Amino acid sequence: MEKVYWVKFFEDGRFVTAIGQPHQTWIEAVVAASQFAASISNAGFSIVQDGPDGFHYDRYSTTCAVKIEEE
Repeated sequence: MEKVYWVKFFEDGRFVTAIGQPHQTWIEAVVAASQFAASISNAGFSIVQDGPDGFHYDRYSTTCAVKIEEE
């Protein structure tokens, strides 16, 4: 089975949903996560980078995170 990379959204540490479809390469997933980060930033939220494969932000006192996970 081939590896795929998912961009996943977490709220208060709990998985909520996958953002989009699985990606064949890590780079494709990074691009998708970056596009999502740009939309969040444009909405006025401050993003904190958690390394090359994730970030988090505070949404009205709720910690939200986006992470790239391999499956």
